[in-house]
Amino acid sequence: MFRPGDTHLPKTRQDTQ
Repeated sequence: MFRPGDTHLPKTRQDTQ
């Protein structure tokens, strides 16, 4: 669900977008 580099962003459902 989470792409590499997105780990610094809040773990939210919008990360799937």
